[in-house]
Amino acid sequence: MTLFGIVARNLRYYWRQHLGVVVGAALCSMVLVGALMVGDSVKATLRRLADERIGKADVALLAADGFFREELAVDLNKGKGLDDGTVIAPLVVTQGSVSLPDGSFNVPNVQVLGVDERFWKLAPDPKAVPAFGSGDFFANERLYKHLKVQPQERLILRVEEPGLFSRDAPLSGERDNKFVSFNKKLGGSVGAEGFGRFGLQGNQREPLTLFVPLETLQKRMFRNFDEVAGKTTFANFLLLGNPGGKAVSNEKAKAALDEAWTLSDAGISVKELRDEPAWSVRSRQVFLSDSLRRAGETSATKTTGVLTYLVNAIGKGNEDSNASSLIPYSMVSAVDPVKTESLPDDLANDEIVLNQWAADDLNVTAREAITISYYAVGERRKLREESRTFHLRVVTPLPPKVPEDEESDWTPQFPGLSEAESCGEWDTGIPIKHKVRDKDEEYWDTYRGSPKAFVTLPAGQEMWSTRWGSLTGL
Repeated sequence: MTLFGIVARNLRYYWRQHLGVVVGAALCSMVLVGALMVGDSVKATLRRLADERIGKADVALLAADGFFREELAVDLNKGKGLDDGTVIAPLVVTQGSVSLPDGSFNVPNVQVLGVDERFWKLAPDPKAVPAFGSGDFFANERLYKHLKVQPQERLILRVEEPGLFSRDAPLSGERDNKFVSFNKKLGGSVGAEGFGRFGLQGNQREPLTLFVPLETLQKRMFRNFDEVAGKTTFANFLLLGNPGGKAVSNEKAKAALDEAWTLSDAGISVKELRDEPAWSVRSRQVFLSDSLRRAGETSATKTTGVLTYLVNAIGKGNEDSNASSLIPYSMVSAVDPVKTESLPDDLANDEIVLNQWAADDLNVTAREAITISYYAVGERRKLREESRTFHLRVVTPLPPKVPEDEESDWTPQFPGLSEAESCGEWDTGIPIKHKVRDKDEEYWDTYRGSPKAFVTLPAGQEMWSTRWGSLTGL
């Protein structure tokens, strides 16, 4: 018998077993092929969703805390690191609420995007972009369906007005959040191909998004942000892409950013002191972050930190004696006495130095007890008043006069305070419990926020350090 005959007879005799093997193999093949097809479909779906979220953008730059100049987008393109044709779109990304004018319907937690024509150039399909130049609002499809309104109907948008630093912090100005409102017509909806699903979140749920002309949002949102120059052209997000060429790499984007980034983009200013041959580093956010402090100390070895704070009162006597006299609402600076010429090098942490004005007002001499009271933030954002007693070490001369519209070399620009023409115009967000005297107004007119007292830096940081920083200047 031939080999073929043996195989044929074996198959015929054991046909039931072989049929089971064939059917099982077929089923396994079908399952594997189906799984591969589903996996490929899911992968394609996720890629499509990702493309709809980020469009033709390759790199995103986000200011995690704060805002930078809108002009940074232009400066990045001026450098040599990016290829021709690269589109850099500045955005303002924030949260807000959208409602109907009659108040009958309100949608909270809406992603609000301040964009201009540069943003739409990076859309998945630029041809699907709406006529955004009209100045109206545009909603993505999910928000549009949620609102149940027709084009050209009016919407009310409310977004929070950013502060220089957190309103949870002492001396931040208003304790409650401030909002700005917009009343605009709804121009229409933006589909997925027109960037309606834009977002960098890792979930598959399409965000509720309202698109607002960049300039319109900036003018209202940042109207009080830059109290010195009055600028409103800020952004907190950059998208980089090259729709018609090679993708922008992270390395090229970083190199371009290193070349174009300025101190003002980080809200940092370097000021030459009026009365000493030195420079001061300040932050728009009042308190210096730890990273900024370390960078300053690394770049210049001869640095000293300054922490200036508005105290409620400087009083004569200790905490338990109900001070016989007090000076209301004064600046006190904490410094390193070794690096400050006007202070004794061995100033102790329980000692204080008053200027001549404060010493005369309190009628005190060396070694007398001086108590300062101040506000600190407690649980649930509640302000609590605390106090600490020092002993007067020495008295320093009067501070130099401060020109109008300027501030003391020791004191940062506190929102609601530094720009005030009189003490009565202060808006610091703290309760006012002591009466401001005429002599206090005269001091403010002449010396502005010049500190009336000095303590050591460790003592000041123990009293006034916050989670936003432990220095107000370098």
